[in-house]
Amino acid sequence: MRTEARERDAPVSSTGLDDLVYPSEGLEGRGRAWRGPRARGRRYARLDPALGARIPIWLAELAVPEGRALKAPDVHQVGLLVVKFFTQPSLFGWVRAPRAVRSAERYFWCLPLRSPRPLLAAGRSTGGPSLLVREHVSGALLKDVWRNDARAEEALAAFLAAMERHGVIHGDLHPRNLLWTGSEWVLLDVDGLRHRLHDPVRVLTGQWARFVIHLGDEERVRALHARASQLAGSRASVPWERVRRRAEELAARRGGASAT
Repeated sequence: MRTEARERDAPVSSTGLDDLVYPSEGLEGRGRAWRGPRARGRRYARLDPALGARIPIWLAELAVPEGRALKAPDVHQVGLLVVKFFTQPSLFGWVRAPRAVRSAERYFWCLPLRSPRPLLAAGRSTGGPSLLVREHVSGALLKDVWRNDARAEEALAAFLAAMERHGVIHGDLHPRNLLWTGSEWVLLDVDGLRHRLHDPVRVLTGQWARFVIHLGDEERVRALHARASQLAGSRASVPWERVRRRAEELAARRGGASAT
């Protein structure tokens, strides 16, 4: 099974940072202001001094030489933590909090559903790129447990229904950002969460259509959709024929792209 952090040929850190873990005392509310040399942001739990000293350097270099790349050049693992870089903001973004801080806030949008806990979100004091340090969660991606773990599929229906009930709307949910720990599902990519002004029916239609495309088993996905819709109750859902039409549109688009 593939875990979130797995990369066979990645180098192993020998700097002392490879023992880093998320603090055992956990989150400190919605976070506190944090400042370092030429960096500022929010700290969500106790910060190891060695890690705090490296943050401004990583920001300056936009690299984590002590870690291993999970998705080069933006996502790296150091110990049992994940470091993700965010690119230069748009013109409007310069007047808002750094993108990493806004990404960390989405953890709280997910509650009570599980997503990786943020540890530190910071950007340069002068603006520009930012980074998020969060916990690493071990497990297997949906694409790897699909058809191989009945308990995971059963729990997935309840998890997706809970997303609907709690209004957790994800604009790019697919089998690579859902992680099964062996006992629960975790939403990995919270950057795709949408605020409540987005049409939930449109978002859900796209979600189920992507499941059909990526998992390649329409009947099995349809059964999952039926279970999740039943568990979601009166919350917004979508009829399967609408999902099928959207899946056909996505498949045609993908086919056209590969043909060119």
